[in-house]
Amino acid sequence: MEKIICYALVYVAEGLIAWFYLDYIFLRKRRQSKHIIEFVLSYMLLFGISQLDNAPLNGLCFTSLHWLLINRNYHCGKKTAVIHAGLLCVFVMIAEVMISIIITSMGYGFAEYRHNSVIMVLFGVIISKNMKVNII
Repeated sequence: MEKIICYALVYVAEGLIAWFYLDYIFLRKRRQSKHIIEFVLSYMLLFGISQLDNAPLNGLCFTSLHWLLINRNYHCGKKTAVIHAGLLCVFVMIAEVMISIIITSMGYGFAEYRHNSVIMVLFGVIISKNMKVNII
């Protein structure tokens, strides 16, 4: 249970960073309450999909849901939404590569972040800091 909570916190960090990124770049179309509900439901769905351990499906759903969130909640064109949904996916992939390098240099396997709480916290810190730096 502890590991699921840590992994969920990583998704909360990703969701907040995506929220800040999109709010910084685009003008909102809708009321904030509807906006929050859609983000929460989308990230809950993404968290559930991530538990299937299917990286291509996870990446496709991550990008698709961000594209949908951008289109429904912000003033921008469809191509712009595709670009920014893709950028968010790339930010996460860069963070995961960095985490993989760090974890394997410490003598652990990459999948260790799913079983070791210390590695899980490291994963969360690196992904949130990397996405924040990429956004700024």
